[in-house]
Amino acid sequence: MVEAAATSTSIAQPTVSLGDSADGGHSVTVRVRNDGDTPKTYSVGVRQGVATGGSTSDPSFEVADASVRLSARTITVQPHRAEPITVRISEDFGEDGIIYGGWIELTSADEDLSVPFAGLSGSYKKLTVLTDQGIGLPSLASADAAGDLSLVGEGATFTMSGNDVPHLVYHLEYPARRMEVVAYHAKADGTKGKLVNPAVGQVASEDFLGRDTDYEVFSWDGSYPNKNDKLKQVKDGQYILELRVLKASGSASRAKDWEVWTSPAFTVQRGGDQQ
Repeated sequence: MVEAAATSTSIAQPTVSLGDSADGGHSVTVRVRNDGDTPKTYSVGVRQGVATGGSTSDPSFEVADASVRLSARTITVQPHRAEPITVRISEDFGEDGIIYGGWIELTSADEDLSVPFAGLSGSYKKLTVLTDQGIGLPSLASADAAGDLSLVGEGATFTMSGNDVPHLVYHLEYPARRMEVVAYHAKADGTKGKLVNPAVGQVASEDFLGRDTDYEVFSWDGSYPNKNDKLKQVKDGQYILELRVLKASGSASRAKDWEVWTSPAFTVQRGGDQQ
């Protein structure tokens, strides 16, 4: 419970976090308590804040006011009692991902109290996590001896020596619950064939990733873990890497909660016999 300085009134809900609007609007109850010895009367109103939208790494600021309905415009709280105010907050912006908010304000003759609220428009699950950053990400990339990356397409060859390994360059616009990289043998027509690692599936994975402001790089050295967690190396040949990202509020068992990108076929050519 948060109390304003030098007042006998307190509000049980110091903030209201709305989440997204996938299931429609939100109804919340704000309870105002008076621990003083005289009644307190408040006018109840709403002040809207500035909303943000667009890319999380370069947001824009805009006017996007939520629809707020109050159960009362004035309340009187008797001594040592609490009074509820029901607040219905909704939006119809027609766009996913706008962060909006404001304050529920209670004003009396001698004090001002406020409860901030914030929410995300639309559905969080509909937001695209893997965005292209204007340069065609995700992408397969090669690196020179200094480690500088160049995006490449189908037909790239890697010796798996030093920096000369396949790199996946990607950007996470929003946090992800899980990321997996899966390797496949490539068919002659450049499409996915058999899994490189059928016993385990992925060659790498990571849980609970935050969004990034630029881009991330996964470098594959050709290794993969077997079911006993021992690392093995792929032989020379043609391969495809698949990048899989589970949305932050997604379920791993729901295919539509994953974003999947498949690399073009590339060649591993070290020379020599690989096991």
